[in-house]
Amino acid sequence: MAMMVLVGVLFLISQTEEVRLYKDHSNNLNVYHIVSVECVGGLHDSGYSITLRQKVYFKEANSDGTIGKVCINK
Repeated sequence: MAMMVLVGVLFLISQTEEVRLYKDHSNNLNVYHIVSVECVGGLHDSGYSITLRQKVYFKEANSDGTIGKVCINK
């Protein structure tokens, strides 16, 4: 039963506008690194960020495998 609830919650989250925008700006590598950077969510020059309590906790790796900057605007 708990697994069905978890799957349902994940499905609902995946349908939100914020996740759709993230997918549009993603490099589709699906490799993430743990970070802890204060940030305002949304589109930045360094990519699209989804925040939790004004912090980014996961950063998608660049095409070459590096992490790069988080929440940077030029």
